[in-house]
Amino acid sequence: MDWHEIRLKQVEDSLQRDLELLAEYESLLRLADDPKQRIRYQSEIDRLKSSIALKESEQQTLLAQPPKPPLQVQRVPSELARMILTREECVMVLVPAGQFLFGAEQSLCALPAFYIDRYPVTNGEYQRFLEATGRPVPGHWPDGALPPGKERHPVVNIIYSEALSYAQWAGKQLPTEQEWEKAARGTDGRLWPWGHRFDEQLCNSVWRQTYEQRGTTAIGVFSPQGDSPYGVSDIDHIWEWTSSWFEYGQYKVVRGGPWRNHQERPLIINRSFEDDRSHDVGFRCACDVERISDILTTVLAE
Repeated sequence: MDWHEIRLKQVEDSLQRDLELLAEYESLLRLADDPKQRIRYQSEIDRLKSSIALKESEQQTLLAQPPKPPLQVQRVPSELARMILTREECVMVLVPAGQFLFGAEQSLCALPAFYIDRYPVTNGEYQRFLEATGRPVPGHWPDGALPPGKERHPVVNIIYSEALSYAQWAGKQLPTEQEWEKAARGTDGRLWPWGHRFDEQLCNSVWRQTYEQRGTTAIGVFSPQGDSPYGVSDIDHIWEWTSSWFEYGQYKVVRGGPWRNHQERPLIINRSFEDDRSHDVGFRCACDVERISDILTTVLAE
């Protein structure tokens, strides 16, 4: 399925959902007696009608256009393994070269092949880095020690320079936000790693709970069902540092979804910036294929 077909199907599916909601609100409006409810329902009806008109217009435009030729994706050399283990005992997966749909606007973006950590860096992995380098532990660790039972939870409360230092120590780099998104999203513009529809069973869906009940979970709990098309796991678990600059040029972009956000479900297109420590910001690393032999220890899957 090429970009033209993908976008047409997305518009058609979204249009169908809007039409179903419109019928529901029109039914509610006919039955409502309370003036405030009637105002709210009418407001939703007006919004949906506007949305439907825009989507019908885009649908007609897409139907009138001839399909675009298939995306030309660079062939991945057979010697590039799909999954590897690196010298710091971290699993990385291959993201093949080629184009993908980037951002909320779903613009075409092309990237060379690269490897990315399957999971965010965990407390246990970060502790090994601290022991090897003599760096101070995160300030939220009680009594300066890794909290018991949290070894496989993503490390958080990490500033950009600390994430970068870890990546350099491991022989890697922090991904660009384009690399992060392709690894998380695949090529078809999906909004969640597993597809186009939200499923709270496939991610750390604590966003609707009280603050005291929210927090990180162990990596791999939602794998493989919640993985991206390339096998990247625990997307939208935390905000993750990237090497890209935010528009203002003084902050680094973070991507993902904070576990403490109680207002909305996580989306791959979530984008923000940070300049300080936060209990929902961590990271994962990437590596260019040309440098992977420097850190490779074992091929896990061809």
